[in-house]
Amino acid sequence: MTSRSSLQRPDSSARSEAPAYLHVFDLDGTLMRHTTAALELARQAGCHARVQHLEQELASGVIDHARFAELAHAAWRTQLTADHAQRAFAAAPWLQGMKDVFADIRRRGERSAVLTLGPDTFAHHLGRYADHIIATPYPAPGSRAPFRTGTALRPGDKVTATQRLQTELGLSSEHTIAYGDGPTDQPLFAAVGLAVAINPSPALPANATHLTYRGDDLRTPYEAVRTHFAGRPAVAPTTSTATYSAA
Repeated sequence: MTSRSSLQRPDSSARSEAPAYLHVFDLDGTLMRHTTAALELARQAGCHARVQHLEQELASGVIDHARFAELAHAAWRTQLTADHAQRAFAAAPWLQGMKDVFADIRRRGERSAVLTLGPDTFAHHLGRYADHIIATPYPAPGSRAPFRTGTALRPGDKVTATQRLQTELGLSSEHTIAYGDGPTDQPLFAAVGLAVAINPSPALPANATHLTYRGDDLRTPYEAVRTHFAGRPAVAPTTSTATYSAA
């Protein structure tokens, strides 16, 4: 792993020639350790035990992501407020250096995205740091509207959303980096140039990613990514046939 010097602001000449990349981050278990957005919202709304049980059922395959979202929303629908959601975001156990990493990506003229199957009620607060936020749409806090299960995102949607961003930005999969922690990230890991496991779940196969990091500072795996791509061409066309295998 490199030093943190790569997080310093690049000079203008370096920025104009810097490679352009898309950095795609999972949220639950990746940017936050040992928790999920739904659990943090439930903690504030007073229904943590109920949602924790639902998380266990989801992990064991008893319910799917759509059913989980429906039941989690039902658990906090009459209690969760916008203030609760803001407090949940502020109190969450974020990895150290998260803001530095997003700021460095933006300074370099690159793009970042957070793709999560979790609630947009929580994830949208990351919009102050990341360029794109894609999350499952929940009814707004305070609304008594039921959750619409057809709107729940599924693991494959992470690939579709990333491909849309690649097309919009004119980037190939070889210039896309995915950061995640579990099986729901596997489809995306298989579709990008560099896959990075951050505090991976035991359920994630060891060969699913190129790099693995265990710890509490996002700057460390991010700098390993920068080292991997140092000196590579700027932007590969989306039709490029070039391939890359990380060591």
